Amino acid sequence: AYAIEHERADGMDYFTVRRVASRVISQVRETGRPYALEILTYRFAGHGAADLFQPYRNKEEVTQARTRDPITVLEDRLRAAGVLTDADVERIHRDAEQTVEGAVRFADESPEPAADELFKDVHGA
Repeated sequence: AYAIEHERADGMDYFTVRRVASRVISQVRETGRPYALEILTYRFAGHGAADLFQPYRNKEEVTQARTRDPITVLEDRLRAAGVLTDADVERIHRDAEQTVEGAVRFADESPEPAADELFKDVHGA
């Protein structure tokens, strides 16, 4: 509607996203004009607790999509290039788990916010 240049890209491939984003960022910096990217991905989990069984898709679809999990695909490519080892992957996963556990612990141990915080910095509140 606004004649904004745009394109779609495969969001399941890190290298594709990086290549397209780099090109578009350079173009926007050079021209100053807006550009829209639609990065297509697959959502593995449901929207929330009420969507636990995801009746709108079958197990085969999810299994097929998992073969293109961007993290696994990137890990495999980096291993094949000889820049990532199984030990590196284990360390990265362990570090990530510790970071998440620390964040959860911080949240659990933090005091409940005051009720008036609910509307703080909310437009129109």
